[in-house]
Parts: sequence; structure tokens; C-alpha cells
Amino acid sequence: MSRATGVITLLLFLFASDIKAAESYSLEQLDAAATLLVSASDANSPAKAPCKLAQSDAQALLQVIHPRIDEAVEKRAKKAVPKSVLQTCSRSCQCGLYASIAERRGEETLSSKLTGQARSESQNKTCLSQTKAWFCKSELLRDLRKSLASEGKLQQ
Repeated sequence: MSRATGVITLLLFLFASDIKAAESYSLEQLDAAATLLVSASDANSPAKAPCKLAQSDAQALLQVIHPRIDEAVEKRAKKAVPKSVLQTCSRSCQCGLYASIAERRGEETLSSKLTGQARSESQNKTCLSQTKAWFCKSELLRDLRKSLASEGKLQQ
């Protein structure tokens, strides 16, 4: 095998691994992780340094996770948002996510209702705490860190 063929094979393997990794996480998991990372990138956030992430690392991880979320939202937007999410999205911390999907589908009324389901400060803390509990030890965080490390952008 020539060196060029070997490099191409390696790149295809890495690309396929990234696709597999991105597909193994639900849209809800990606969204929850992004919410935690947004909070971690905010110096005034109650979620101080979750997962031992520096503020700049959280910001860099957001740049990696957002394209994955956008791709997953596009796929999900092909299906109608179930009306039942109005009753469950506050508990699952996903009202904003479903509002975005409904908006992309042109379901403005549903999007507006979901957007109007604002969480209290206490609910926000609960959502962040729930996400932190699984995200900090998740394969998703390891995959995101690996993506940044391969680009030389992770500080830790």
C-alpha cells in the first residue's frame, strides 16, 4: 500500500469514526451538553467549571458540538414535534430545543408556546446538575475533547 493510500484510508477511518460517534448521541443529549457548556463558558454562571473545564475549553467544545446539533436538528425537523412535549419539556429541560425544531418546521404557534415555557432559576440549576452528572463521565465529552486535542485547541 502506498503512503498516499494509507493516509487516505486513515482519513476515511477517522471520518467514519466521527460520523459513528456523532450518531451515537441523541439530539437531547447533545443539546443538554451544549447548555452545560454555555453555562461553563459564562464566568458568572452557577455551574462553575463543570467537568474541570476551563472557560476557554468550554467555549472551544461548543464550537465542536454545535455542528453536530445543527445536523441532528435538521434530521429531526423532518418529523412533526409531538404536542405532548408541551407537558414534558420543562421536566426534561428541552423546551428550547423543541421550540427550535418547531420553528424550522414552520410551526410558529407550537414554537411560541414552547418558548414561553421559561424555567425558573431553580429549574435551570436542576437541569444543569442533571446534565453535569452524566456528561462529565460520558463518552461524548471524551469524543469532544479528542476532536479538540487533534486540532491542538484543548488547553487541558
